[in-house]
Formats: sequence, structure tokens, C-alpha cells
Amino acid sequence: MELTQLSRVRHKNIVHLYATAKNEASIWLVMELAEGILHKTEPPVLYSLSEAISWVHQCASGVAYLHSMRPKLIVHRDLKSANLLLFHNRSLLKIGDFGESCDLHTIMTKEKSRLGTVRWMAPEVMTSDTYTEKCDVYSWAMILWEVLARQLPYGWLDASELCVMYAVVFTDKRPSLLHNCPQVIEKLMIKCWTRDPAMRLPMKQVEIIMSQIYHDFKISNGTFGGTHRGIWNGREVALKQICIKDKTQARNLFDMPDIENIIKVFGTTKSNGLLYLVVEYADGVLHSSKSPEPYTMTQAISWIQQCLHGVQYLHSKDVIIKHLKSTNLMLFNQRNLLKICDYIQLSHTTESARWMAPEVFTGNKYTEKCDVYSWGTIFWEVLARQVPYDWFTRDLINATVHAQELAIMVAVVAGERPSLLYNLSTYFDFVIESTWERDPIDRPTINMLEHMLENHLVDIPFEVYNNSYIGFNIGLKLLSYNQNYRQIGSPINRGKGSFGTINKGYWKGQTVSVDITKSITVKNIKTEIELLSRINHQNIIRLLATAQDPDNIWLITEYADGGNLYDFLHMGASVAQYSMFQAIQWVYQCARGVAYLHNMKPTPVLHRDLKSFNRTKLKICGFGSARERQSDMTMNLGTPIWMAPEVFRCSSYNEKCDVYSWGIILWEVLARGLPFKFADSVEQIHWAVHSNKRPPLLSECPQVIEELMIRCWANDPDVRPSMTDVESRLKSRYVQCLTTANTVPIMVSMSKSDNTLITKSIDTSEVLLKERIDKGSFGTVYKAIWRDRKVAVKLINREQEHDFDIEEAQLSRLNHKNIVKLLATGRDKDNLWLVMEFAEDGSLYKVVHKSNPQVSYSVSQALQWLHQCARGVAYLHSRLPRAIIHRDLNSKNLLLFNRLTGLKICDFRNAREMTTNDMTQNVVHGTPRWMAPEVFRSTRYNERCDVYSWGIILWEVLARELPFHFADSVEQIQWAVHSKRRPPLLSECPQVIEELMIKCWANEPSVRPSMADVESR
Repeated sequence: MELTQLSRVRHKNIVHLYATAKNEASIWLVMELAEGILHKTEPPVLYSLSEAISWVHQCASGVAYLHSMRPKLIVHRDLKSANLLLFHNRSLLKIGDFGESCDLHTIMTKEKSRLGTVRWMAPEVMTSDTYTEKCDVYSWAMILWEVLARQLPYGWLDASELCVMYAVVFTDKRPSLLHNCPQVIEKLMIKCWTRDPAMRLPMKQVEIIMSQIYHDFKISNGTFGGTHRGIWNGREVALKQICIKDKTQARNLFDMPDIENIIKVFGTTKSNGLLYLVVEYADGVLHSSKSPEPYTMTQAISWIQQCLHGVQYLHSKDVIIKHLKSTNLMLFNQRNLLKICDYIQLSHTTESARWMAPEVFTGNKYTEKCDVYSWGTIFWEVLARQVPYDWFTRDLINATVHAQELAIMVAVVAGERPSLLYNLSTYFDFVIESTWERDPIDRPTINMLEHMLENHLVDIPFEVYNNSYIGFNIGLKLLSYNQNYRQIGSPINRGKGSFGTINKGYWKGQTVSVDITKSITVKNIKTEIELLSRINHQNIIRLLATAQDPDNIWLITEYADGGNLYDFLHMGASVAQYSMFQAIQWVYQCARGVAYLHNMKPTPVLHRDLKSFNRTKLKICGFGSARERQSDMTMNLGTPIWMAPEVFRCSSYNEKCDVYSWGIILWEVLARGLPFKFADSVEQIHWAVHSNKRPPLLSECPQVIEELMIRCWANDPDVRPSMTDVESRLKSRYVQCLTTANTVPIMVSMSKSDNTLITKSIDTSEVLLKERIDKGSFGTVYKAIWRDRKVAVKLINREQEHDFDIEEAQLSRLNHKNIVKLLATGRDKDNLWLVMEFAEDGSLYKVVHKSNPQVSYSVSQALQWLHQCARGVAYLHSRLPRAIIHRDLNSKNLLLFNRLTGLKICDFRNAREMTTNDMTQNVVHGTPRWMAPEVFRSTRYNERCDVYSWGIILWEVLARELPFHFADSVEQIQWAVHSKRRPPLLSECPQVIEELMIKCWANEPSVRPSMADVESR
């Protein structure tokens, strides 16, 4: 059979049969001699990812050839790594061993026997079902996994073939997917080893896909050869081919410490007789010959600074880079991090004259000032987005590379430099020019450059240090990004904007907002484009790009999935709820955005139309009326409800008009009412404001907020604070404002929008319920999975919706490390859902009384738990303007986290605010063993009832006994407490603890200390 098949085939990836011979006992096949087999290399060697992909690509080519043969295609039927032979220093792979191969006609009509090797065998072959050439596709996928994982398929199973067959046929198991496997390869692997042969790809299609993958994974070509991606110790690396003679010098790189802006070198390896440097794998390179992607001015400056820091470090180690250029600057972390590679001269490199200092060409030695010159050229290159001296490449397009390089050398020595850039800070020109001085002595040092750059960054009109997103810059013409409008998918009209319609669209895989404006208004919209292009702030809507069709100009900006603040506050069939905490956060972030505008250099920006319509989530938009400040302005622009009096009077005004508008928005968000809603016309609003009328003050507004509001909407602009002052005041009193504000009666959030403090309503299908943890009269608690995290879910019957609302309302207001967090809420047809933090260690009650085997803990640990409990309760009692009383503090409602080191209070269904100095109740709330006497007597009580409960828990944890364990009924417990009986004092309890315990469970609440006092003790 093997002789028959081999005599038919001629392919570079199939072993060649030279001749045959025979004697009386056997037939001899004379074939190519392989240097090795894929299955086994002795000793084991490192190979790159591109080398591995090359092997499986060649295997696919050989098998595709077999499957394409006519009139009868050949099925190998025993494709495995042991039958793949390696030649030419492992660069060439050929398929061997055709002993089990057969033409498809024979398989389909006569033979259904199980042939092959089980670990690579397709399931239909194992079960002796009818099979086709697709069984080879399955085997190929197993080889692909084997080569990438460097493990035997199903190597974790017993050597028995039956174990493998059972796993494949009956449980449909496949080898585990690889952690660092590129997604395109993983998808191909899964398609090829699927159970159904009809769903597997044809081998020819596999070959085509692998050809593309191989070319994608060969990174680049260097002086001595290619740079490849590889896998080493479970991580992606780059293998850079270097000259053999540089091996000793390359070892100097290994001792370099792990510095942020220097590429990490792991070692060297030999492959196919070639030497490779194993280094970090980068996302990309600063200089790219591929289609350029847009980047912001902020990102450009960030790269330049990082390059400067890397060079500065190398110079401190007496290392001169000698060939600093953009092709040796690698990018990581989504282009946010830059690292220098090739920072030791391993050999002469070509095509670097564009960045080299002139003194090098004339035979002088390399010095640190050569790197300074190169850095300046890179600075120019990043800002100009041009290859230095690219005009030589254009003018000498038919010349050799060496001729182009020579022309550049002559020009540089003669003093020619790239043209300085327009529309940029002149200081940048000065910095770049200083690095290009002909005499190295006149150039600044790297340390001087760092100070020069940092000292000037405060004056440029964009933020360098707050660049969390690499966006598209449209402001500086040299970095502008104009988009083809046809690439923006199906805009959907969502309303009117400053000059045209606001649409929802899709662009580059993301949802965007598209403002489509008639070209006749180009003068007006140009202002908005110019202003937005100058701005880079997290609380201001970002301009991504522009586009133009025959009739319209398109502004492509971020899309706000939560809509604008006005709609959130006032519109909709069911008004979304939010907390006071969230309200303060919104106005604080609005203040930050406006303060940024007012502080822009060289000219501040006035928004002039600040209103809740323009507050999209936490970002300011609607810059159609915005202008750079030009001394004082007189034009009437804005929306009457939020407009400062000096604006509608058409008198001169400045940036304080935005402060007035902010004050009105502050009232609107807190009151959840439309300002001046009594007015029927614009004239009525203007007259009211002119008459110094303002919206009514709020009865429970924190004083610090009220005072700020009144100052902001003052009639005289000079009385109003600056926006920077507003921001700093809110920031300095942030904790006080939010603590005080948390209980102002703005409805607690149950909104599906993200515009909420803590609780957002979710679809319960997002939550996977696991085991039941607890069941009580109030609901059932489950362990669950939500968004890849463990959570606790309390299901409450809809008949108890009032209790659900109370607990949800209390938990959503609280933010303390010793109080369990409410993550979300949900509703189904039967239950109300509270999604909370999951306590992996259970309750304190369980640890103290129910653990099996018993959990041991020290007195110190017990006191740590009680201290954390005291902190949480003290936080509740300190809430302003009204304290919160838990009313059911017991060990069952104290949850443990982090291996019993952390404690959090839960179960707030009985918690209440202190509405007066003391409270009374008709229904007793709490658990008898821990309940203060004044509570079960239904007399007046206050937050000291929680102090009593805390004292009982203190005894319980130290004694490791249930309080009043002798009692058989609730009545017995209550009578004992009423009779002033308490748990027995402990014989070895420290005196200070005993005294505190006795004070806390005193019969008279006034004798008990406050919880703040307990915590401090």
C-alpha cells in the first residue's frame, strides 16, 4: 500500500521515494533521509511561534495536495507528529509513512477498519463509522495543538488507548485551549477538531488560512534576518536574529534591570544554525510602514518623554545607544508604554542615516550628544508624522537605498535639517533646534532636555498626564483625522444639536454620536471643531473625527449610552432614581470640566450654554455657543432657564456666566425640578432673574452646598467664585458634602442606567444561582455568579416588597469597608433580587458556633472582629443629618471575608433613620438574644440599642457560647434581660474589656457609651 501511494505523489512537503528493492523476505523502499522528526528533538530546543506555524502550514500543504489528487484522492489516515520529518535545519517539513493511507473510494466502499494512532485519531475512525478525508483534518488540528503546547495530546490520561477513546468519543473532550494562543489559530483549531466531519474545514482552506497566519506572525526583516513571535515559558516573546559573532556582547544585555522604558532581554537561542535574541514582545513599533493610525498630541508628547527617560537611564549606565531611531522604539499596553530596543550596538545597521548626528559621518566618535541629536529628530518625526528626509526618498525613487543614504549624509553634514513645524508651540521648535546644533558641545544634555520639556508642559493647551485613552486629534492640523462618511454605519436620528441633527452611528466597531450639519453653517461649526480639538479632559465629550458628504459636515464624537442629564432628571414614563451621593458627583465632575475650559492656555474657553441638556452622563457637550474669551463679550447666547442675567441683558460678560449656569444645574439636580417652571415665556424667566429671583432653597440641603449655590447664582458676577474655586471647595469638602448629603430625600436609585450611585437594576438572567446558603422569613440567600464574580443573592417574595425597598434604600446609601456592599438589584415574576458581596468565610455565628471541625481563633482575632463591627456601627450612627440604627445586630448578621480577617455588617431590613431624638415601635424588630431591653419593652429608644447588642456579641465571641443559652423560649430571654440578668462574666477576661462590656449592656441606655467611643477605645 505504501509503495503504491508514494509512487503517485510528487510534492515538496511529502517524502520522496527514490527507488525500491526486494529480497526473498521483504521489500525495500529507498527514500530521503530526514535530519529528525517533529515528534522528538534531542535535546529539546526552543523554537519560535512562527517556526511552529511554518511546520503546520507545510503539513497542511502536503495533506491538501493528497486530498486534491485525481482521479482518486488519498487519505493518509495516520497523520501524527511522529510521521512528520524535518530537513534543512528544521526549516522544511515532509509527511512520511503512508502505510495506512488509502484512496477515498476504497474507504467508502470496502474498508471501515480502525487504522491510525489513537491520540491523533478522529472519533468517526475510532467508532469504525464511515469516514472521509476530513479525518486527516482532525489529526492535523491535534498536531497543531501539540506543536504549540509542546505536549502529547491527552498526555494527562492513562497510556491506555481505551482512556483516550472514551474521552474523545463519549465525553467529546479535546485538549485544553492554550492560554497565550492567538485567537485566529484557536478558532481554526476548534473548527478542525469538531465532532461532526461535515463541519470541519477542507484541507485546502486550512492551507490558505495558515499561509496568511504565517505571514502575519513574521514580524519584520532585520539586518541579519527576520524577527518572529514566539512562546517561551508561557509568554509571548520576540526572537530577533543577530550575527553569531555578537553572542558574547549580547550577554551584556541580560544584566540590565527591569526598567519601564527599556526593552527586556531574556537570553539568546540558536535555531536552524542561526542565533536569536529573545526579548519582550511588543504590540507595535513607533515607526510603522503599515497604514498609519491616528493619535493625539497628548500621546505624542507622552512617547517623547518616555523615550527621553529611557535614554537618560542608559546614559547613567554609560551606555550610548548609537542608533536611536523610531524603528527601535517599541509600543506596549495599547500604545501607552514605549520602550527602547537595540540599545547596544551588536553590529552595523543600515538605513539609519536619517537619525544619525553629522559628526558620526565625518569619522568622529559616538558620544551621548549623538543620542541627543537622534532624540530631537524623533521628536520632529512624531509631531510631523513624516519620515525624516523623506523628500530624498521621493526625489531618488529609482536610486538604491545606499544612494539615498549617501544623499542624506551629505545633506546633514552640510547643515540641512527637516523644516520646523507651523501651528505648534515655538518652545517645541526651540527644543528641537537645540538638539540639531552642528557642534555637539552646543547641544543640551538629556537631563537638561527633561527639565526643559517638563517646565514648559504646563503652558501648552492640552493635558499630557491625563491621557487614559488614545483618541483622534483634529485640532493640530499636522495630526488631523478626516474620515470617509461612508464608513459610518446607518446613522439613526436621535434629536437636534447645536446646528443640525444628532444621530447614533457605528464606526470602527464602536457606537458613536454623529452631529450632521448643513455645509452652509460651516463658519459656525468650524468654531465647535476647533474648540473640541483643543480639549482633552475626562469630563468633556471627546471629538473622534470629522467627515463630509456633498451637503453636510459630520462631527463624530463619543456616544453617551445614558443620554443627557435633562432627560434623566425630567423625562421618561418611569423616572429613574438616584442618590444624593450621585447628584453631588455629577455636579462635581461638571465643575471639573468647566474649570478645565476656563484654565485653558493661551486663551480660556467659555461654554456660554451650560445646561442639563448638555450634561451627558459625566461629560459636557454642546460647544456650538462656546468661544475663546476675548476680553469681555456682549453677544446673547445660551438657554434662558440657565442663562446668567448679564448675558441676556447683552452687557459685557466673562467666564462667570458659566458659574451662574452651574449653580442653576446644581439646584436642578438636587431638587429634581425644572428651574423657573412657573414661567410661561422667556420674558417671564428673564424678568424673574433680572428681579434677582432664584429657584427656592431646599429644606434639607446641606449648608455647605446651599452657601455655594447662592454664591454661584449671585446677580453680580464679581461675587461669584471662579470655577476653579468651586471645584476645589467641593474637593476639599468632598467627604463632608457626601456624608451630609447621603440622606437628602432624592429617591434611591433603581435605574437601569449607569447614572446611579450603587444599585442598578439588572436582568436576572445575568445571574447564575448556585447553592442555597440560608433561608429565613425574609428571603432565601444563594451563592451565585454574576459577571464572572462570586456574589450572594437574596431572593425576596414580591409580597414583601416594602421590606425589600427598605433594605435596598439603606444599603444603597452606605459606603464603608465594614458594611456589605449592595452591587445590584433585579426582579423576576416571583421574586425581588438583592445582589451583594459574597462572604467566602460565612457568618461570625457559623465560625463561633457551627464550624466542624471547630475553627480556632485567638482573643486578639476576636477583638479585631469586634473592632471592625464597632467601626461599621459607628459609621451608621454618624450619618447626617440623621443617624441610622441597625436594630438587629447579632453574630448571624456579621459576615467574614479574606480568610477570617475582614468583617462586614449585613441585613439592613430592620434598619431605620432616627427621625426624632428617640424612637418607639409597635412591632418589635430584632433577635431576642441580642435585643436591648428598651426595644422589646416597646419603650422609646435610640442608637444605644445597637451598643447593647454589640456588648452581647463581644461576650459571645470571647466565651464561644450562645447568649442566654439556658433559655428555652423568647419569653425566658426577655424576662432574664428585664430582670437585669446578663451572661456570666469571664474568668480570664482582661479588665478593660470586661468594663467596656458591662457599660455596653447596661440596663439604662444613657449609661452606655456611644459607638464612636467604643471604637476609639
